[in-house]
Amino acid sequence: MNTATTLRLFVLFCISLWGIGHGPPVYAQSSPFTDCPDEPNVDNATVQFASDVVVEFPNGSDGFSTGDEIAFFTDEDVCAGRTVWDATDDQSRVLSISGPADAVDPSEIDGYADGEALQLSVWQQSTDRRFDVEPDAIGYASCGADDPLCRDDGQYESNVIFTVVDVGNGVLPVELSTFSLRLQGDRVQALWRTLSETNNSGFTLEHRRDTTGAWRDLGFIPGMGTTSVPQEYTFTTEALAYGTHQFRLLQHDHDGTTTAVANKQVVRHLTETPIVLSIAPQPVRGQATITLTTATAQRTRVELFDMLGRQIRLLHDGPLSPSTPHVISLSTNDLSSGQYMVRVQNGSDRLTQRIVVVR
Repeated sequence: MNTATTLRLFVLFCISLWGIGHGPPVYAQSSPFTDCPDEPNVDNATVQFASDVVVEFPNGSDGFSTGDEIAFFTDEDVCAGRTVWDATDDQSRVLSISGPADAVDPSEIDGYADGEALQLSVWQQSTDRRFDVEPDAIGYASCGADDPLCRDDGQYESNVIFTVVDVGNGVLPVELSTFSLRLQGDRVQALWRTLSETNNSGFTLEHRRDTTGAWRDLGFIPGMGTTSVPQEYTFTTEALAYGTHQFRLLQHDHDGTTTAVANKQVVRHLTETPIVLSIAPQPVRGQATITLTTATAQRTRVELFDMLGRQIRLLHDGPLSPSTPHVISLSTNDLSSGQYMVRVQNGSDRLTQRIVVVR
């Protein structure tokens, strides 16, 4: 690596440290990009926007304004990095985007896979509207042969620099003004409102239990086609288990184009009772599944007793995440036919349930 390259890396490193220490400015309205990391992963790349970057949005805007937020998202809808535009601060034009979580060291921060196409979203502070940008609608400055750190194809690689020179032609307007989730007992009601719609076939609401699970379609809600009149939509789920639930709203055009326009989560806390316990099947022949949910994160002890009160087996001893179903497998192959008791001790709370074993 030559002296000029080394100096450039050092300057970018110093800029990154300065940004971490000072943080982005705070603006009055609420941004939708609430799950973006405060700091990048160990494996990361740099994106900088040219001072004369050309922006073309469907609503007529021709550039970024102070207070606008720019965030880069992966195909899994994970925010890899964000910046808040400030026309008086060149540092706001530079941001780091995270790469794979386990590329160097284990990390809770996830980001782009090697070779994954960059895609960004913009939230306009003045209109409180979000715009999503397809990968082929982001233009990059060409790289010269003497610049080994530059990359201009929009494909993620660690320790490189992307320079964005234009944004447009593939920008998809998201005319969604609100998207909220409301707990109604053991169900969730999703509510959203559009400002206007163009060739809107409808929406699909998706659900998953956690960030590692697969998305599952809950239902399709027809749209209003093309209209400039605000519309309101609602969808109520079936009964949900305790714990964290994520919801994603997809919008479908009549031409088949699908765009993810909202993503939120809600937590159904265990409040009615300190312990919820279920054992299936009943009676048990060979293998049983114990599903346990506790209201608090105290030490939890799960034991199996015979009807004389003798401990047969210790099934669990330690803390459990609250309001989250935990599954414990119980093999009964070495047990005689008869009745047994499963006892759960969570802090000062105790619950016992009978099971029947058959051979």
